[in-house]
Amino acid sequence: MALALPMRLTPIAHDQVLESLTVLLRDLMARLPERCVTMELIPEGDHRAAILKLLPANPNAASIRIIVPPNAKEKGITIVAGTGSFFEIPIEGGRYTSFSFPEEVRSICLAVIAGKLEESVTLQGDKVLRSRGTITLDGKSITVRWRQLTLRPFRRKEEKRLKYEPYCGVS
Repeated sequence: MALALPMRLTPIAHDQVLESLTVLLRDLMARLPERCVTMELIPEGDHRAAILKLLPANPNAASIRIIVPPNAKEKGITIVAGTGSFFEIPIEGGRYTSFSFPEEVRSICLAVIAGKLEESVTLQGDKVLRSRGTITLDGKSITVRWRQLTLRPFRRKEEKRLKYEPYCGVS
């Protein structure tokens, strides 16, 4: 006897995660001064993941990108803050805090909005090769690291240290 599963099981779960994150970001935006930040949604395409972006009006503040893959309900999402600080959050939450998934996403976004992110990045041209981001959550510093291997290890690289400002003076 064959068991038939609904064909849209994964997309529905993906849409639920995407919708809950959209509502969460809109709630955060509503608490900020008008024109302080804009939100952009890049729907699923060839890269097979939807991306939500928070783009601050302050050019010295860190942008936030939330990558929502098709299997987000099982694997979770990735927040990319600033130039290259990757926060991979499982759907149950609790990776960087003791919070549930939505509260962990909210706390990381609030910290970035408040200007509590610092990064050290290594660039080769405009391509990020390595990043170390430190964010302050509930008085504790949390550091994330990311690195990409390169086929041109001796090409000229630039090291940058970035201290981001709050969105619209919010701290």
